[in-house]
Amino acid sequence: MSRLKQRSGTWYADFIVNGTRVVKTTGIKVGDNPKASRAAAQMQAETMERVANGNLSLASAMEAVRAMARATGMINCAPSIKEYLTKIYKPRGGASNVAGYKRAADVFCSFLGELANRPLDQLTVSECTEFLQHRLDRVSYGTVGLHKSLLSTAFNAAVADDIITKNPFAYTRLDKIAPRNMPRKLKRLPFTSQEMHIMLTKFSSPWRELVAVSFLTGGQRIGDICRLPWSGVDFIAGLVTINPKKTGYAGQTIVAPMIAPLRAVLESLYKPGEEYVFPELHDMYESSRGSVSTQFTAMLRAYGIVSKIDKSQGAGRGFSEKSFHSIRHTVVSMLRSSNQFSQDLARQIVGHNSEAVERAYFTADISSKQAGIEYLFNQVQKAPTALLP
Repeated sequence: MSRLKQRSGTWYADFIVNGTRVVKTTGIKVGDNPKASRAAAQMQAETMERVANGNLSLASAMEAVRAMARATGMINCAPSIKEYLTKIYKPRGGASNVAGYKRAADVFCSFLGELANRPLDQLTVSECTEFLQHRLDRVSYGTVGLHKSLLSTAFNAAVADDIITKNPFAYTRLDKIAPRNMPRKLKRLPFTSQEMHIMLTKFSSPWRELVAVSFLTGGQRIGDICRLPWSGVDFIAGLVTINPKKTGYAGQTIVAPMIAPLRAVLESLYKPGEEYVFPELHDMYESSRGSVSTQFTAMLRAYGIVSKIDKSQGAGRGFSEKSFHSIRHTVVSMLRSSNQFSQDLARQIVGHNSEAVERAYFTADISSKQAGIEYLFNQVQKAPTALLP
């Protein structure tokens, strides 16, 4: 049995390993309550001795010591699962990453219910697995994968801060949990020119303007358009500058020529003193209030552009084949099917990363981009009704 010694105000373990005497610090200070600290140090010393003699795994030892230390008041109890995920942990990255994490944390805590009020270190791997299985019955594989990644990052931070000893999400395998017939990656379909025309003429404001600005700048993402500041709109030079926020595109600037229809749309939106082109949608996007994407998809259903999901038939896993991101697919499809524009030009208009383009040092001039965007406009202008505005 391990004995204890005091050295410089700290308890040291004294035990034998393979006939050799070993003296190591327990890391526990004698403190103002020697009796309590001695009890904790004794348990620590005995655990150290068992580990040294190969009778206890390191992970089990750490858990035992942690539980003992908390029970004796030597260290504070871990925060609750809900408290840590929603108040203590601060996700890094841009606004979209923060909003995505918040959704993942809220969904996870809602799934746990009252169990979310337990200490963080009481969360089990099986509970994490059950959560992922639960989500796979309701949303796409990609969404569940994103939730797992965001939550796993939070738990890794808790490990780094010595709040817990292991990340339970690290032991879950989404590819093993998901049904074999569940598609791992869902492909969005492009809009037809007629569908684009409906959105640009029939949708209510500011949705039709949102579509117009995205389409006429090369199919830019919904978040980048919602966050577009007026400082990025140069009416004199006739240019719109967009700074993508998506991971992998950050720092890449997209400059789009302001063709006449785009200028007309932007001029109709301009209000002195406003910071953003779409102030209401900007606030909605940043706060996740109402979800811009969700409302946009609801409008697509209302106009029959996408089919409605039948909630009575396990529709939680329903997936809309077209969304705002389909505008991006539409632009690429139209440009590449025209045989008038190179793939490199199409990539630069849309803003896709490409190592091949970088190696070739290809840079499209504004006139070439303008020709491409004017072509896109003409493709959806074939119907008799004039396009917005």
